[in-house]
Amino acid sequence: MEWFLSTEDWYKLVFNEGYAAGRVAFALIIFAMLIEVIAYRMQKKVYPWEEAGVSLALMSGHLLAGAAVHGIIFGIIAFGVYHYRLFTITVDMNHWYMGVLLFVLCDFAYYVMHRASHSVNLLWGSHAVHHSAQRMIVLASIRLTWTPLISGVFLFYLPIVWLGFTPQWVFGMVSASLAYQFAVHTELVPRLGWLDYIFDTPSNHRVHHGTNDIYINKNFGGILMIWDHIFGTYQAELPDNKAQFGLVPALPRPSNVFDIAFGQYRRIAMGLINATSWKSRLNVFFGPPQ
Repeated sequence: MEWFLSTEDWYKLVFNEGYAAGRVAFALIIFAMLIEVIAYRMQKKVYPWEEAGVSLALMSGHLLAGAAVHGIIFGIIAFGVYHYRLFTITVDMNHWYMGVLLFVLCDFAYYVMHRASHSVNLLWGSHAVHHSAQRMIVLASIRLTWTPLISGVFLFYLPIVWLGFTPQWVFGMVSASLAYQFAVHTELVPRLGWLDYIFDTPSNHRVHHGTNDIYINKNFGGILMIWDHIFGTYQAELPDNKAQFGLVPALPRPSNVFDIAFGQYRRIAMGLINATSWKSRLNVFFGPPQ
């Protein structure tokens, strides 16, 4: 079919570009970890090495899973949608305002995707991997799913591709957002005043990961907090209510990477086995996390 990427372009997208970006990302991850380790030591705090090791192991599995399906998501699905686009939208120095529009659209799509991932049990099965961290260190940001196709994350950005932005620009903007979010996973940075009201900051993201009743399902924004303010999901970090992290209910083996990667799907499978009607089976998939 003509809208598929050519074999050469597919190879470049999956291997050349992905490998180069991966090397840069890995270097930044290790650098950030070393800085945080030094900061912990300067503050005479014990760095959670076990948590860090689990995060690195989960990231390794994510990279392998991503390599296996990258061509399907981008080479077939995304470029297939782009073939039937409504418009052809150019993003460059002469059309910088389209870049701003793309940023806003992707940030909103991230909010919708992120909120859905906390509301739909099937999507939560993948996203729960990220929330398994029991300490907020920068490496908690790389706890990512081993089931990228089931996670459905890419689906929320396809309307932007259909509108007319190229998949490279759309998912490049998404990658930039995720790179920004790498920096908000930390307990070392305090509240930042008015910046917390506008941007996703470490304080806001600690709230998002918090299992405290007042913090659950709050602060879904990727870079901007505007969507949380509009839709009533914003919650400031409270000085007298320190966020507790992890999953509820807690995993029986919180340091076992396979329990983390597939634990929620095992719960879904058990829910299907125990379901007594088609309505309850559908609720296992599309109802709230259980």
